[in-house]
Amino acid sequence: MDYVNRVSPESGAVYFKLGKITNTGKKRKSNEDCISTCSFTISEKDALVDICLFTVCDGMGGARAGSKASRLAVRAINGWIINEILRSNLAQFEKIIDAALKGSIKQAHTFISKESERNEDSRGMGTTAVIALTKSNAAYIYHIGDSRCYHLKKNNLKQVTEDHSLFNVLNKKGSLSSKEKKNFVNRNVITHAIGRNINLGNKNDSVKKIPLENGDSLLLCSDGLTLHLQDNEIKQIMKDSSHPEQACRGLMHLALERGGEDNISIVILKCLIG
Repeated sequence: MDYVNRVSPESGAVYFKLGKITNTGKKRKSNEDCISTCSFTISEKDALVDICLFTVCDGMGGARAGSKASRLAVRAINGWIINEILRSNLAQFEKIIDAALKGSIKQAHTFISKESERNEDSRGMGTTAVIALTKSNAAYIYHIGDSRCYHLKKNNLKQVTEDHSLFNVLNKKGSLSSKEKKNFVNRNVITHAIGRNINLGNKNDSVKKIPLENGDSLLLCSDGLTLHLQDNEIKQIMKDSSHPEQACRGLMHLALERGGEDNISIVILKCLIG
């Protein structure tokens, strides 16, 4: 499926080619990930503009609880963001987006926390989330946990998000030797998650705006992908693929071939301007 952002004729149309895929993996009995891609249209200066919204959530708390958490989060995130944009003054779009993305995480946290308190089977459930929202050729990225966003520009792949994980905390402090980094056994331990500890408001808690150029791509994924693939491998498969769907299949194939230890979810969008 391809989405298009309709913008004013003088600036040209911005198209997004889209690929998405999710898989239980080879070791888990159920898929606790949830992915969502949607778009809606707003009117701005007598022109129609499509807003595209992409979300990947990686649930935790056991098969049933993790699956419930990721799906509740996607529903809350999408509903909150769409409602906030549609009811707001679009002349202040940058401020709206910042508040909408952060507010969506808080809303999802409230929903999941209440469900966890209400239902004994859901106690302790939580989820990560990584969100990309596009308007014209600008992308706005926000996340919590260790689900990631990457930006591919020409020959450069950059990780946009910073993992909220125990490994990353220790690594940034310089507490791990090269051997400890390679053999670190608690890579799946995260420090922030919806339904557990969202810890919003710290200095690194910011919505990142990325101007997209023709041919740029964004990749959203759960940690089931990055558990098995290095960044340079992700970059090469994305570069060698003619369409995001092909890239998704190639990345998934390699992750499964290397063990598929966790659920794997991937969303890729490629920007085309003209």
